[in-house]
Order: sequence, then C-alpha cells, then structure tokens
Amino acid sequence: MIGEEMKRRGIVVVVAMRFGSAAGILGTLGAAVIFAGFLFHPLMSMKVSEAAERSNLIWMIIGGISASELVGMRPKKPRRDDDVSGASGI
Repeated sequence: MIGEEMKRRGIVVVVAMRFGSAAGILGTLGAAVIFAGFLFHPLMSMKVSEAAERSNLIWMIIGGISASELVGMRPKKPRRDDDVSGASGI
C-alpha cells in the first residue's frame, strides 16, 4: 500500500514540476474523485463508507496538494528593464 501511494505522489510531483502547481492540484482532485467513485465501497458513489478508506483518501488529497505547491513551477514575472534605450544617464 505504501509503494502504491508513493507512485501516485511521484506522478503528481512530475506533473506539477512540468505543468505547474494548478495541474498537480487538479490531478490530485481528479484522482480522489475517481478513487472515491470506483475503488472504495459503495461503488459509483462519492460516499466512502469505511473510516480507514476515507482517511487514506484525505491523506492522498493533502499529500498531493502539498507536493504540488512545493514543487510546482510558478509563472515568471516579466522583467522590467529600466534602461530600454541603452543610453544610460542621458
């Protein structure tokens, strides 16, 4: 179980590093919805009946969002050159 969780987080980290933190967060939330609907009982429902499964899902969301924010690239602000003309002091 721990190995699978690390693989999932690794995928989120790679996506966040390549496409930014927003993509990592959306991927994490998408995975949580898919897991809740298709993996945990009752199937085809967003309700997760067992407390341990609910806890795992919550930790997956927290870990994925945290990892995305930590490693996600930020858009660079354009640098403003004060000396555009090249003539300094004129």
